[in-house]
Amino acid sequence: MNAGGPQYTGNGKTWQADKEYTAGSWGYVGGRTFATSKSIANTTDDKLFQSERYRMASYRFTVPTDGQYRVKLYFAEIFYAIPDKRVFDVKIEGKLVLNDLDIFDEVGNYEAMERTFLVQVTDGVLDIQFIKIKDSPKISAIEVASQSVGVAAANTNNKEKGLVAERIIPEKFMLASPYPNPFNMETKIAIDLHEPGDLCVKIYNINGQLIKNLNAGNVQEGTHYFIWNGRDEYGTIISSGLYILRATFTGISGKHEVGTRRLVLMK
Repeated sequence: MNAGGPQYTGNGKTWQADKEYTAGSWGYVGGRTFATSKSIANTTDDKLFQSERYRMASYRFTVPTDGQYRVKLYFAEIFYAIPDKRVFDVKIEGKLVLNDLDIFDEVGNYEAMERTFLVQVTDGVLDIQFIKIKDSPKISAIEVASQSVGVAAANTNNKEKGLVAERIIPEKFMLASPYPNPFNMETKIAIDLHEPGDLCVKIYNINGQLIKNLNAGNVQEGTHYFIWNGRDEYGTIISSGLYILRATFTGISGKHEVGTRRLVLMK
């Protein structure tokens, strides 16, 4: 479902146009729409993230049968240019899955962000609630797919803090853009892991010398957060300049993933 926008086809999926909820179907409950023509980073589906519905109370999806469903929420901050302006919670089937979500604080603006959850539906309707903390909640797109054998996907033609496991279960490895960047005091780093495995997170200078080891060891699937305060392994404040953030991950499946980001420290 393309929130706030028309039907859209991209990357092999057809996303239905946004519509108001009626009994026996699916759609939004309240809200307004907004759109931009600016390009969106971290996706090839720019159009999907260029429209949004905001200030809605919820989205409701009548499902063909009770059971487990995969809910994928798509976000991009296309209005605000600073953090702490839009903050909200998301509940699915009454369970809190995103707490104090600030999209800009997670990935900045005009950059795609996705979160995937496994949910159990027992009453024939999958409810997604958006709760305002600061300004208006928003959503770019929603995808719902049954995880039960023989049940069709609910809301696209192509078909984590999770509610079952009570934690976020991302779909893939992703090293998000650190924020803020450039930074002065500290920067926040978020890494999505779709399976357990060994994760190493390190900071290097432009000569390839190790500055700081933020993590090395076995971790569970989910979204992991790290803070770098501009100090080296010995606690010494380092000089301003360009640094390289490198995350390497080997999952239990044996797949090896690598992500890098540039960091600019300004004192």
